[in-house]
Amino acid sequence: MSRILIVDDEPAIGWSLREVLSDEGHAVEVAASVEAGLETCSRQSPEAILLDVRLPGRDGITALPDFRALVPESPIIVMTAFGDLDTAVRAVKAGAYDYLVKPFDLERVSQVAARALAERPARGGRSVDRQADSIHLVGSSLAMQTVFKQIALVAPTDLPVLITGPTGTGKELAARAIHAHSGRRDKPLVVTSLAALAPSVVESELFGHVRGAFTGAVTDRLGLFAEADGGTIFLDEVGDAPLDVQAKLLRVLENREITPVGSAAARPVDVRVIAATNADLAAAAAAGGFRADLHHRLRVFPVTMPALAERRGDIPLLVDVFLRGRGGVLPSVSPEFLEAVQARPWPGNVREL
Repeated sequence: MSRILIVDDEPAIGWSLREVLSDEGHAVEVAASVEAGLETCSRQSPEAILLDVRLPGRDGITALPDFRALVPESPIIVMTAFGDLDTAVRAVKAGAYDYLVKPFDLERVSQVAARALAERPARGGRSVDRQADSIHLVGSSLAMQTVFKQIALVAPTDLPVLITGPTGTGKELAARAIHAHSGRRDKPLVVTSLAALAPSVVESELFGHVRGAFTGAVTDRLGLFAEADGGTIFLDEVGDAPLDVQAKLLRVLENREITPVGSAAARPVDVRVIAATNADLAAAAAAGGFRADLHHRLRVFPVTMPALAERRGDIPLLVDVFLRGRGGVLPSVSPEFLEAVQARPWPGNVREL
């Protein structure tokens, strides 16, 4: 049995959470405000806290450090009806264990609470160095909330990230969000699609060349990695990289240095690499079309963008965002229209929408 504190001002939610967690043998207490929750923590330390964001008076995320100061080893699970990327980043920055988007399935609450209690006290807070402007990834679906949490966790690190998912799902937006919420946000973000480059120029574009390296190379040229020095490079459609270029990409990841075409001297670079593909790189590696060692180096932290068909509940929100983005008078949208739009297959995903 564990002591669990629920901080939520909605009586129905507090009652339902108390019921499901009590049935599992936990001692559950409910507080309707931050102040009441902090008073409870000072009186009797809970071993886990479920904390709502929107509360009368102080909001939950602003108060989260105060809860953590009182119960530093107790995992705090944030609950919100407004799941977005900024909320995820703020929650992780403040040291939240996880967060749940309302309305949530009570079984999922039970699973998250059980996992949090099982991992206590090993888990510490993570931090994001700077708060970034909003990147327009939207969605309240569980699939998108998972993406938001992954971005919030990996952004403050320098780990390579491999973003996968079908075409049109927003892989570049995810890469931009990772950069924008990282400590490199004030440095360059260089974006390139390897599918858009001719195989004969990929190496020169990425790593630069020296004068005389090939016909037409009349001057030295910096490559994209050098331009991104100190910042982030986003390699879209990385599965299209020629095998010889893959070997050089591996060298960058392992040794943090590049060698321009025609030069014998390597130069150091400090670049975070984010790659994306809609291909199955593991299958390509098994077939010999992609280096397995490079796949492992890129896939240190994987992020998977869901197809639109997996998040149909987000379509009304996306429709609203896209219509508002057109400017002018916002057209009215009928329920019949939204129903028809949600029923479509959308093979081109968000880009097609």
